Amino acid sequence: MKAAIVTGASSGIGFEISRVLLEKGFKVYGFGRDFSKISYEHQNFNKIVCDLMNIEVLCDKVKEIGKKKKSIYS
Repeated sequence: MKAAIVTGASSGIGFEISRVLLEKGFKVYGFGRDFSKISYEHQNFNKIVCDLMNIEVLCDKVKEIGKKKKSIYS
């Protein structure tokens, strides 16, 4: 299964991109600050709460994903 990292996945364009990728069979690692406004659930949609301005935390999260998946589209 292909995997993708999507930033801004908690709303707007990022959320819509995540939805389309899920429909196409991707496993999506969606980064966003606040997922409380969306009720969308999908078994392959991994919601990752993260402030993208905090580079250290962001890098740690991406490294964790990299250990699980060898091939990621971002």
